[in-house]
Amino acid sequence: MKGIAGWTMLATCLAWCAVAGMTAEARAQEKIIIRVATYYAASHPVQQSLEFFKRNLEEESGGRFAVQVYPNNQLGSEEVYTDLIKRGTIQMGVCGLLIKKDEAKTALAAPPLVIQTWKQAEACFNGPIGRKIIGDYTRNTDIHIVGYMVNGFRNISSSYAIDAMPELQRLTIRVPEIEVFARLLKGFGCDAVMMPRSEVYNALETRAAAGQENSLSVLRASGWHEVQGHVLMSRHMFACSPVIVNGRFLGSIPASLRPVFDSNIRKAIAHNWMISREDEEASIAFLKEKGLSIVEPSPEFRHAMRDALEDFFAWYYKEIPGAQEIIAEMDALPK
Repeated sequence: MKGIAGWTMLATCLAWCAVAGMTAEARAQEKIIIRVATYYAASHPVQQSLEFFKRNLEEESGGRFAVQVYPNNQLGSEEVYTDLIKRGTIQMGVCGLLIKKDEAKTALAAPPLVIQTWKQAEACFNGPIGRKIIGDYTRNTDIHIVGYMVNGFRNISSSYAIDAMPELQRLTIRVPEIEVFARLLKGFGCDAVMMPRSEVYNALETRAAAGQENSLSVLRASGWHEVQGHVLMSRHMFACSPVIVNGRFLGSIPASLRPVFDSNIRKAIAHNWMISREDEEASIAFLKEKGLSIVEPSPEFRHAMRDALEDFFAWYYKEIPGAQEIIAEMDALPK
């Protein structure tokens, strides 16, 4: 009996080991879900680049990754989905300057009046300066900034033509709910009104705001051009959008799959920079075709805009430790 009992126990143990082994193997082959949140419209280059990331990562991983992309604040506002990425409910996102609350230096992802060309922008954000402005963000949040996608040169659209400081200074302009933008436009002399993105179209249509400032890609993709007649190519800011990933999620990716994840992040970001530059040119042509006037400020106008920001920069350099030195590095890059 003892022999039979011993064999029965051994058989039971082997069966449990087999089940456990199959469970571990099945777990190892489970799809890795990546939920990606953005506030960009579906036709914006950022969203197009995330779809590019999805296609390539899923294919190159043999289906091990399943990427679900949610544009246009479908998973909540930027503040909401960034918090969900902290918790790990969402694994990844593309965000704006609201992350400044966790690390002031990240505001330099959209530096005012320093980036003049796409060449300078790429050297800035895809090199050592881009890594420097991460600061202590990862340490403070366990969210990793794995690169920067592009919003682009921010310009001012309006319901009336602006070709000199007096016209600019009578503008009531919508800005995002971020202090940097409000202070910058108030520095120009505008009446800056903070407003969520969801309310912009109606505000422009009803003239609750006579203008807004953003990239031409956003102006086009969001449909705001339908209720605006003019664009001032102010280029008052070049805005990048940090690509953020939850740290615990990154650590959970199997070692065999981490290289394919990392390489596809890099490819998607490179793709985004390429199509963003093309989209700016296409957006100018599109807006002209829709009847909007495109105004290039005169050199005198540009100097007047910069001179108006003396108080703004005094605040900005105090608000963001190290900003003056980092902006000097940006300014020294080849144009």
